[in-house]
Amino acid sequence: GQQTAFEEFAYRYYYQERNPPFPNNTAVQHFGRGIWKDAEVLTVTHSTPRIHDTDGIPTQWHSPNHVLFPEFQNSDTSSLHNLMFNVHSTQHQGRPLDEIIKCAQQRKQTKNQELDCGVVGGIWSWQRTMDLMQPIYPTLDPFELTGAISSRVSWDVTIELMFQDSVASGLVVVLESEDDGNTFSYLVSNNGVVEFIGEGDLHDPKFVLYERSITLDGNQ
Repeated sequence: GQQTAFEEFAYRYYYQERNPPFPNNTAVQHFGRGIWKDAEVLTVTHSTPRIHDTDGIPTQWHSPNHVLFPEFQNSDTSSLHNLMFNVHSTQHQGRPLDEIIKCAQQRKQTKNQELDCGVVGGIWSWQRTMDLMQPIYPTLDPFELTGAISSRVSWDVTIELMFQDSVASGLVVVLESEDDGNTFSYLVSNNGVVEFIGEGDLHDPKFVLYERSITLDGNQ
């Protein structure tokens, strides 16, 4: 079937066509080669068994979409252990992908190629980063969703760039993920110097009158 053909292609690329090739044990789990997800457990740890994902049913959250989004390539070679992981099986990456799927369906129904369908994923708390996800459409079929590409962006660096030419001082920037509730605060001082001040919404409530908010999506 389609999944078997993709898995064969992926490992052929990893071991034979890629230059240089990956070691022969790359993306191989205890069950062998194939797209994988974590077993259904209350809390995922490094010892959680990895199982062959053949149905696309998430084990860690509930989604109306039973799909496979295997991580085929990663620019970070230290993350090779994640290759062939069905990222849709986790809520953190699955929810943004569901948004892409819903938008892509609308794009197909309306034949509107200007509907981009990019999304902003949740905040990764231990890195203070976010994922910008963009859908992939074949050149010859611009309405058929076939995958997604994800770019991880550092909020520390992004906010520094935003205020590098600013004369602002005393501003508090609060980032909040609607998906998982992760919240971080930054202080802008000394003509654009940005400092991470901690987790949570740490702005002074007496200045709430001056609050300005914006919701980010994949097109901003």
